[in-house]
Amino acid sequence: MERLNITLDDEQAEKLSRLAERMHVQPGTIARSLLASAIDEADPDPKNVVDLLDGIPGAYERAHLGLRQAKAGQTVAHDEMKRMASVELAAAAVEDLDDLIRTHSLPRDTHARVARSLRALTTFPLMGPALAGRWDGFRFLLGPWRWLLLIYVYMEEEDRVVVVTIQDARSSSG
Repeated sequence: MERLNITLDDEQAEKLSRLAERMHVQPGTIARSLLASAIDEADPDPKNVVDLLDGIPGAYERAHLGLRQAKAGQTVAHDEMKRMASVELAAAAVEDLDDLIRTHSLPRDTHARVARSLRALTTFPLMGPALAGRWDGFRFLLGPWRWLLLIYVYMEEEDRVVVVTIQDARSSSG
């Protein structure tokens, strides 16, 4: 077991204290549990994501459409991502996100939330776990909600990350 010291801002520290008091435990105990859960959720098993994606009708085809669009330069600059020049969305991914916003009544700031989810890719383009099987070559991140799968490719020679499709993991039949 490794010991870590973490500094919280005042607001987070207050929330942690309230949680610990309500649960009748020490703040360190609840912090350790929350951090462990966050770490577990931040690194899902790619095999499970492949199974999920294979159960989503049309997801594989959309990813390949997005990949073809990325290679052809048919990408759309996302308003919220202009400062992240190396992260782009294939036109198919933009359509996927807009469809999800409409069909799931997602909040107005969904584009900004997705942009925040993708921000780290500018520095760590290989951050998302690699997928396997017929999804080989693709990587994924979980979007602002743990059910939102952001499927992307890293075009290393061009230093470009392109999100090729965005899918709702809950729609998987697998």
